[in-house]
Amino acid sequence: IRDRVSGLPGGGKSTLIRRMVTEAGSRWGDPVVIDSEDVRLRWKARLPAGLPWFLYRPVARLEHFLRLELALRSGSGVLVHDCGRHPWVRRRLAREARRRGRGFLLLVLDVPARQALDGQERRGRVVTGRVFARHLRSLARLVAELEEGRTPPGCRTALLFTREQVEWLTAPLLPAPIPSPSRPVGGTPPGVPGARGSSDGTPVPVTPV
Repeated sequence: IRDRVSGLPGGGKSTLIRRMVTEAGSRWGDPVVIDSEDVRLRWKARLPAGLPWFLYRPVARLEHFLRLELALRSGSGVLVHDCGRHPWVRRRLAREARRRGRGFLLLVLDVPARQALDGQERRGRVVTGRVFARHLRSLARLVAELEEGRTPPGCRTALLFTREQVEWLTAPLLPAPIPSPSRPVGGTPPGVPGARGSSDGTPVPVTPV
């Protein structure tokens, strides 16, 4: 496992993942991308137009989880879109990280609820209020743990990005390349707005206590 990207629906996870792969994939080791949004779009393209998402969500989710399991078993580096709603997925990633003898890098996009809702509207798929509320609670717990210096099992380092930094990372044109993992973890290109808890404009690396 190489990296896991977490955050609210519409918060920019899929955009960031695509950017990491298309603009800096080789420097990140050309990981296998496991993004539930890619699976959803493939199913949407092959089904009648206007078919509600909830009708084919179970089979799309099943395909997503099967792809994740196959990628983990392949031994390749994996870049995972983590919605945060399935604790067993995080436990599976932690178990695989232990088996490989290395932890994963966790990227958390901490954006306001309104910004995430706007992102959902732009992509044309808005989750229900009840589901979104669950995501909000899950993200709030994760951010609180990271700010206290606690990381999820299997995580070697966590980077917490604020709204301004997420906007920079997911903008149509970047003023500088995406950071290479050859740089120290927690480093970021010049010009990125400061992350929470940082006085020098870099994301804060969170280490286990």
